Amino acid sequence: MKAATAVSTTLYHESDRTGGVPPDPPSGTQPTASAPRRAAGRPVDPVEEALLARGPWGVSSTDLGVRDARQRLAFGDEEGATAALRLIAAGHPVLVTTVSPDVLDEIELDRCAALFLAHIDGRADLSRVLGACPLSPVECVRTLCELIERRIVEIRR
Repeated sequence: MKAATAVSTTLYHESDRTGGVPPDPPSGTQPTASAPRRAAGRPVDPVEEALLARGPWGVSSTDLGVRDARQRLAFGDEEGATAALRLIAAGHPVLVTTVSPDVLDEIELDRCAALFLAHIDGRADLSRVLGACPLSPVECVRTLCELIERRIVEIRR
């Protein structure tokens, strides 16, 4: 019977052994705006930088209400999702975009999202945006949940 040989559990890149430039880090671990440029001299992608700069989901009642609306939509309960969003709107929260207009131009948006975003100015509350948007109530709920999930829009109290 042969003796077992030790196997290293540490993973190394070939560049670690040769002293070359390491490859770009995986997505989600790139430097933020305050960090210097990567070793290869390329700047950080502005879209990825904007996405990484935003904070994680919270556990506020608004976040829980949006999650409830998303789950109801996933199960086909459109009336329940609309009611959940109306409940959130009763608190008069304000919708704001979380990305700059330059980055927003680079993000792929469908027609519904573009129509919905056109009514967000950072001062109008959720009920006013829902009333002014030409989409059906169900499409407004679906679009808002998608924009929040993509972290393009945020609800603030």
